[in-house]
Amino acid sequence: MKRIWIPQLIACGMLLLALNPGNPYGYYILLRWVCCAVFAYLAYYTLKQEKRGWTWVLGITAVVYNPILRVHLTRDIWSVINLITIGIAVASVFIVKKEKDKPKTKPNKTDARDPSKANNTSDAITSQELGDYLFGLCLRQVASFLDIWEHSFQEKTNLSKDDIDQVELLIAFMWSYFDLLQNKEYLDAFTMMHGRFRRHMNDLNIDADEMWRVLQARYDEYRQKHRSQGAIDFTYKKVASEICKNILNLDIPNTNLMLELQITITLQQNVLNIGKAIKSMPIKDV
Repeated sequence: MKRIWIPQLIACGMLLLALNPGNPYGYYILLRWVCCAVFAYLAYYTLKQEKRGWTWVLGITAVVYNPILRVHLTRDIWSVINLITIGIAVASVFIVKKEKDKPKTKPNKTDARDPSKANNTSDAITSQELGDYLFGLCLRQVASFLDIWEHSFQEKTNLSKDDIDQVELLIAFMWSYFDLLQNKEYLDAFTMMHGRFRRHMNDLNIDADEMWRVLQARYDEYRQKHRSQGAIDFTYKKVASEICKNILNLDIPNTNLMLELQITITLQQNVLNIGKAIKSMPIKDV
């Protein structure tokens, strides 16, 4: 593996120059674009290498500098953040590595069963396979989310992963796919996914009928927040706040901004990383 250092060098140089108070306003706009791109790029590689803690650190840094939904702070605070960011960039040189290109191999039977790898008619999957895949994906996301929270944010926020309702978190991730793939073509797949959910509740000795009513209520709540006044909130910020309230079993809106940010990032990743792949995969009738 080769170390990645050129993007960090560029970002560090621009961040150091940003400490000069005489820079024109346009320079800081350019800085946002460069830093957002650099740290999103680095987060992508740490995600591939399963360095989850660093994925969150670099992903959050990219969000802080994003030029679309800008974070507005004072010059003094930005100077401190820029110095911290330089430290993160330097540390990432020793963490993030790029794999050398590997020769292509023929997909094995396991690959063909992965819906995200189905790209032609012969690889088409059934609705049941897609439903099973989506539910399994949601379970893995819950486990990954709680693991990252425990190792990276639990001490900083005084919020234990045990304070997070895993079933509510599972429902939230299921909703994200249900909302993303609102098409008759996927109705049978979601029927299978919801069937798996009920069986999973039974396996946990939880009242499946009661949790099914909770799931339906949450889907309605999240849909209203996400698509309020007929406009879709592509940032997922509004629905993330509602999800946080539910996974913490609160009666009032969530006030843990770090948890809300993690939920927001996860929902956005669902759309960016999974949505396109699933929408392009062929479904076969049985």
